[in-house]
Amino acid sequence: MITKPNFEILEILKNIKLLILDVDGIFTKGSLYYSAKEEHIKRFSVYDGLGIKNLLKSDIKIAIISSRDSEIVSKRCLDLGIDSNLIYQGCHNKNEYYQKIKKQTGIMDQNIAFMGDDLPDLAVMKQVKAPISVPNAIEHIKSIAIYVTKTKGGNGAIREVSDLILTSQDKLQNIINYYENL
Repeated sequence: MITKPNFEILEILKNIKLLILDVDGIFTKGSLYYSAKEEHIKRFSVYDGLGIKNLLKSDIKIAIISSRDSEIVSKRCLDLGIDSNLIYQGCHNKNEYYQKIKKQTGIMDQNIAFMGDDLPDLAVMKQVKAPISVPNAIEHIKSIAIYVTKTKGGNGAIREVSDLILTSQDKLQNIINYYENL
């Protein structure tokens, strides 16, 4: 489900300098796994990981704002090269942390995209230039998104958005060239 034609989406994404991600339902499928030892287990998509690395390689910042707190998420984000100062977890008021990220980075609403899927993401999604969601999101969130990915959260949706951003900024071919020349 795309709420605007692709050329309009690309125009909006052309000036994005920061992509902020929710975790559960975006970075993961939104399921919670617990082991007998009460360890939390999360599954991440390698496609999303490469999409994040490609954005970082193209000077587009990545931040995380999650309601839940998880060491596994911190480890994955750091492994991908996300700045530890832009990883916020255990955030019940995501707007508060959104304001902190803007102050830290100096990036304004019109240059920010946010991927969310549920009500805790609503306040931030209403402020950014590019609110983006996934097909497994609740309907209210999908209705305010400028773009709903074809891919479900946790299955490459971040990569889909990464490729759109890089395409809109004429940077995707540079990434492809980089991998061709390895």
